Amino acid sequence: GGDSSLEMSTTEKYNNGKWTRIEASRYFDRKKKLEKGVLKVGNEVRDGAPTIPPNQDSIPDMSVARYYVGGIPPGEKNLPPVPGPFLGCMSEIQIDQGAYSLLKGKYWGMQASCSSKPIAVAGFYGNGFIELPSHSLKKKDNFGFVFSTSQRDALLMLSTFEGLDRLSYYSVSLRRGQIDVRLNAGRGEVRLASVSSEYGDSRYHSINVAKIGKRLELRVDDVLDAVTNLPEGSTTFKANGESGGLFFGGLPTGFNTTGRTFSNVPFVGTIKDVIFNDRIHGFDEPLRFEEVTIGRLGPTTSQPRTNEPSNSIATGCRKITSYTVDPRAVSFGDVPFSHVQVNFRKRAVLQKNFTLELDFRTFYQNGLIFMIPGVRGKQPHYLMAALRNGRVQIVLKGRRKIETTAQAVFNDGMWHKLVLEKEDRKMTLRIDSIDPEKTKTPKKMNVGNVMYIGGLPETGVLLPQNLIHKLEGFKGCIRALRVNDREEPRCGTDESLSQSWTVFPAGRERILFPWRCIRHL
Repeated sequence: GGDSSLEMSTTEKYNNGKWTRIEASRYFDRKKKLEKGVLKVGNEVRDGAPTIPPNQDSIPDMSVARYYVGGIPPGEKNLPPVPGPFLGCMSEIQIDQGAYSLLKGKYWGMQASCSSKPIAVAGFYGNGFIELPSHSLKKKDNFGFVFSTSQRDALLMLSTFEGLDRLSYYSVSLRRGQIDVRLNAGRGEVRLASVSSEYGDSRYHSINVAKIGKRLELRVDDVLDAVTNLPEGSTTFKANGESGGLFFGGLPTGFNTTGRTFSNVPFVGTIKDVIFNDRIHGFDEPLRFEEVTIGRLGPTTSQPRTNEPSNSIATGCRKITSYTVDPRAVSFGDVPFSHVQVNFRKRAVLQKNFTLELDFRTFYQNGLIFMIPGVRGKQPHYLMAALRNGRVQIVLKGRRKIETTAQAVFNDGMWHKLVLEKEDRKMTLRIDSIDPEKTKTPKKMNVGNVMYIGGLPETGVLLPQNLIHKLEGFKGCIRALRVNDREEPRCGTDESLSQSWTVFPAGRERILFPWRCIRHL
């Protein structure tokens, strides 16, 4: 209080993904007649006293103070500089010797449980790296990831033995904007390269390398760009496994990459959705890392990060000086039952062949994106898209239940494009540039001509009650609904609806202005 302050720090680092107990307290040392502070973190204990001793009147009464846990609400002013928002889990919170539940107060962007899903995104600033357990590539294996950068030359990934079998490795680099993949299974290096050299454009691009026997294929944004074959005698790309050897975004100081990568320039940007053998591997259990923001997006420029204050780092939650309005987007979730109802004039528009597209973004792992109930007399039938644990799931319920789920996690606050296409007896789900999910369906689906977006009304929906009770409304933004290549305009022309379309930038998303409108199409 007043001109008196005390700041204490630990000597050890605790961002290791393990539970850590923190305790901070204040007491009066009667012998030295000093107000002191104590910080206990794990097995560390630190104490200290303010340089300027406070008087009794300037000591704040913490029992009536306002506490912000994990971050600061948007728009909050007159606060001292603080680090960026917390990403992780907290439990057993006590204030003034009393247990406190974070769910009792006002909160935003917080979930009641600690998610077990992998953290699939990491930000890189040109001065660090992350090392993960590595993966051998055998007869029929694959790997891939999604990246975004404005660099034209950079090291994206390297799997190697350092000091052991140096002739078994595979790497991905950017070479003057072109994707360069180099692989060696012990009998000589082969190379795959993208057709385009425009991948330093700050957009997200997917890379997938598949090994089928001796054949190697490179796909970029789901398009086959290059094919080659391993030399005779080559079979398996060996890796260290749990001991490490898989690096993303850069390498430790002094690490020798001679002959194994095109570039050793540290990466600046975002890498996410790392896949080995069709299974997502997160960044949340690294063997070691330096200067990487796990769970947050990286910068959108190629300038390495300087020693700036941590609250100004562009990690997806940053200071926004102004807001923008997207005329095609709407927000959901501020009140129960917020939704949009679209009535199609043609009943069969979504029964046989169709293409349905929309964009969405959210920070929440569960929520209904859209629901199309069955026609009258076919109440148990429906077509639904929803987020389940961050993944998009499509459910078609007819005589039997058909489900397909995207493998990546999409509740990262970024815009994602969902495309659902049905042609004859095949349905395809595409999200961004991730590999599509395909499933077999009946030639005709008994769904109606009413579509609910973002949630369901409180009453009047012809769906099983047990299903309705399980569904959560969508909390986030949806825009650009297109059916059969026709974009559906916003509801009506009433100027009073314009506020319903206010959308905040990705770093400061708030669920505002829920709305409901009916449009006959």
